[in-house]
Amino acid sequence: MENILGFQSHTGVGRIAPKIYGTEGPILILIHSIKDQSSRYIPFAKAMETYGMRTILFDLPGHGSCVDEEDDYGYFGEKEEIGLIEDINELVENVKSHFQEEDVFLIGQGFGASLGRVYLYLFPEAVRGAVFSGTESPNFFTRGILKINEEVIRENGDRYRSEQLDRILYDHYNKKIENPKTDYDWISREEKIVEDYIQDEKNTIFPTGNEIKVHYTLMREANSINWFQEVEDIPMFFIAGSADPVGDYGKGILEMLNRLKEEGKLLSDGVIYRDGRHDLLNEINKEEIFADIHQWIEETVLQRQQKKVLCQQLGDEISSNS
Repeated sequence: MENILGFQSHTGVGRIAPKIYGTEGPILILIHSIKDQSSRYIPFAKAMETYGMRTILFDLPGHGSCVDEEDDYGYFGEKEEIGLIEDINELVENVKSHFQEEDVFLIGQGFGASLGRVYLYLFPEAVRGAVFSGTESPNFFTRGILKINEEVIRENGDRYRSEQLDRILYDHYNKKIENPKTDYDWISREEKIVEDYIQDEKNTIFPTGNEIKVHYTLMREANSINWFQEVEDIPMFFIAGSADPVGDYGKGILEMLNRLKEEGKLLSDGVIYRDGRHDLLNEINKEEIFADIHQWIEETVLQRQQKKVLCQQLGDEISSNS
């Protein structure tokens, strides 16, 4: 059966094949992280369905089912971040066109949050708002990592997988966890989630030089001075765990929210969950987090509806007085 929302990725790697959960209500388009895949977020999608919302899950190029061959895992194609942005935009437009729904939101996890933030900067009118989970905070190592990775690519090509660079990027994430059982305990306190993650080798494959370049380029852009100054005042809900090393243990979103408010962007809000680790949508308190996301989306939709009614009433009043 043909996927009505599907299309060949603009990156040249794989086919975007979205799956929809739910039959009515606002639509949430979830962008997963790197070393990740959409199937890990089915419990979130099913929970949102009970709240009367629809969720679109899809694999990014080089992840999950979105590959043409084994060597594509961890590879974003020759168009790199431009191709990813084009993929998100086509998916958003396909969803809005097919379902005739105004209330479309992005949900970004980890790298997906950086990608989503850059997308909102470029296409501020595309969606109603966004929820960013495990957002990557400003990182002064970014420039150095990009420089090291550039040398690796120059010597070995952009499909080369550097075990040494992978260790530099991820080995320190467990440093504040007492007696970690695995290399990936920083993801979640839910042991079964970590176990399932490790057992699927697609999640733990070393990233290519191409993926590292795209990852840190988007993270740099999402945390640039230009982004905070020029991004539109779009409703954004930042959620983070106080034990998430990717978000500097909660400090990252506090800095982001403060910078947004300094620039006059007042529609953003956030929550830091005590002891929460990186993958909040798969944490032990995920039901609490799902409820908070639902409430924020409901309030955002309600505010839009109230504004629309007020504008209509004002228009009617002006017409009657003319």
